Amino acid sequence: MVPFRMRRRCPKVWWPLPVIRKHWLTVGDPAREFTMTQSAPLMVLPDPDEFVVVQVK
Repeated sequence: MVPFRMRRRCPKVWWPLPVIRKHWLTVGDPAREFTMTQSAPLMVLPDPDEFVVVQVK
């Protein structure tokens, strides 16, 4: 079974999703504390030795 935080981007590669957390407090009541969690696909190549060449003409 695939872990909860993994998502399929292409048929052969499972890409991890990094988690971005933002934590803040509000002014006034010290008990009001919020945490927001977001996740997005990690944009890396499946093979670290593979490169993309872009030519501008």
